[in-house]
Amino acid sequence: MTEKAPYEVIEKDGDLEIRSYPAIIFASVHGHPENDAFRKLFRYITGENVGADTIDMTVPVVVQARRGSRIPMTVPVVEAGDAMSFIMPSKFNATDVPRPIDRDVQIETVPPRRLAVLSFRGSARQKDVETKKEELLDLIGKKGLTTRGVPFEMYYNGPGVPGFLRHNEVAVEILG
Repeated sequence: MTEKAPYEVIEKDGDLEIRSYPAIIFASVHGHPENDAFRKLFRYITGENVGADTIDMTVPVVVQARRGSRIPMTVPVVEAGDAMSFIMPSKFNATDVPRPIDRDVQIETVPPRRLAVLSFRGSARQKDVETKKEELLDLIGKKGLTTRGVPFEMYYNGPGVPGFLRHNEVAVEILG
């Protein structure tokens, strides 16, 4: 069973969830096209690291992108540009997570935070993702919540899962 990033649902209002996440360790690649970033991260978790350790895949894969009208996610340690991040399994902490060999793979600790999240199913075409981001921001605005940064994407399924079965989310950090 694939490990999933832990969180606690603080509030649910229709399709909108407010979640509290603990500190999470990311392995991230910045400034590369998504396919290249994915390959670099996949090589890292399959042994291209100091110690040649295999690291279990976790979900979601977090993506910030500036393709077309996409906008970057906010993570306190990731401020701008394209990035893809794999969440490291909970058994690791910042001192014992395997160190990458590829200098493009960065280990980052994201501090605890609250996210507003909107889930959806499907292939996550760019147009659909942008529509969900707009819907998320509209819902947040109606609740009077303050955001930090802009929405980002979280993907839970690999490419072999048919589109209609895929679980995806858009999220944005909220204050308070």
